[in-house]
Amino acid sequence: IESTAPDNYDYQIGLIFKFHPKNIAMYNSTSLSIPLGPHYSNVTVRALHVGGWYDHFLQGTIDGYIGYDDMGATRAKGYQKMIIGPWTHVNFQSIKQGELTYPQNSNGYDLVLGWEQEVFDDSLLDIPANWDKERVAYYLMGSVDEESDQWNYWRYAYDWPLDYVNDTWYFNAGEVLSNVSSGTINMKCSYLYNPIDPVPNLGGQNQPFDLCGPMDQRDIENRGDVLLFETDNLTEPVETVGRIWGHLYVSSNCTDTDFTIKLTDVYPDG
Repeated sequence: IESTAPDNYDYQIGLIFKFHPKNIAMYNSTSLSIPLGPHYSNVTVRALHVGGWYDHFLQGTIDGYIGYDDMGATRAKGYQKMIIGPWTHVNFQSIKQGELTYPQNSNGYDLVLGWEQEVFDDSLLDIPANWDKERVAYYLMGSVDEESDQWNYWRYAYDWPLDYVNDTWYFNAGEVLSNVSSGTINMKCSYLYNPIDPVPNLGGQNQPFDLCGPMDQRDIENRGDVLLFETDNLTEPVETVGRIWGHLYVSSNCTDTDFTIKLTDVYPDG
């Protein structure tokens, strides 16, 4: 055996194709016959869930952790760990993500292997892990140009999601984003949508590895089919950890129109 999951997926794919040739019907029909799930109650193993804030599979990683930990069977429920770093997909050993280079402490190699070892020892060697301490590690990102004890460090929590309060912001007149509604009635904004020239997705949780991560959004924000709302200059750090929801009230004269809300961090240089 060359390796065990998840460390050598190239070998695993080759092994699957060796015993299940590509031309058989399994690859086209099996997924259609799987009953609707997810069936978290069937999960009976401890697991380590690893993702990154710029990982296109992050929400699935979080959903898997919550599902296993809250609804799994006896050996799974309450016995899960999760790590979320400032990473793109599978890029946890690098400090460079997209166009930014994070501090050296963002390299997750030792953390991932350490927690992985605990889960393996508990599951395979009956060496109990301490499941009563923090089971979630997440990296609080911030400016990479300025050192601070308020960002770019690891935080630890016992579970996920974290305790939270809703912080609501409003699209106000004058292209202003504020946590206070202006109360303007019937405020309307519009733009011309061209499906032949859609707004590109640059950086973030994009799937091609060379196009994901933190990237300069100014060219996109300057397009005519993008509505931009900005806050005043921040006088103190604003911390956002968890899901971001948006509510839009829109109309379109097209059969199919896409709408996307993007939250961006404006650096001092614009």
